[in-house]
Amino acid sequence: MFVFSIYFQTFLHYDAFKTGVSFIPLTAVLTLSTLLSSRFAKRFGATRIITTGFSVQIVGFLVLSQITAQASPWLLNGALMLVGIGSAMSVPSITNAMLSSVTQHDAGIASGLMASARQLGGVLGVAVSGILIAHDDAASFSQGMANAMLLSAFALLVCIGVNLYVSRQP
Repeated sequence: MFVFSIYFQTFLHYDAFKTGVSFIPLTAVLTLSTLLSSRFAKRFGATRIITTGFSVQIVGFLVLSQITAQASPWLLNGALMLVGIGSAMSVPSITNAMLSSVTQHDAGIASGLMASARQLGGVLGVAVSGILIAHDDAASFSQGMANAMLLSAFALLVCIGVNLYVSRQP
């Protein structure tokens, strides 16, 4: 959201309101996807839901890495929706898996640790993305934005590997 809020305002010249409205496709799918993923997790298991959610996000980020100022709004919105769907699919299962792996006594500590890790990840993501897009000209900004999206896809790929490795441990 950080990178695309700058993209919308700086390169597409959207005002703050139109920028906010542009994120509706991303956020609109979150509620429905979250509700559905919790139902599917009971049937298919957390590992499969998390892996699928991350994979959907990877596809979204790969498409977003190809976005330019001339890109179709449909392509942009579709890619943002994929990221939103994938995120909403995976987060509830991650939370449930983490909290079910600790005792009830340690649930508060685990929840706090998970919230802290999410905040730290968000801060690092904004910092790294900010470094990648810190350019005045459109071509350099677009390349930095593409690199930020590719880095996001790569990070999720690593997360899939960790998820699969951890799920196979006794």
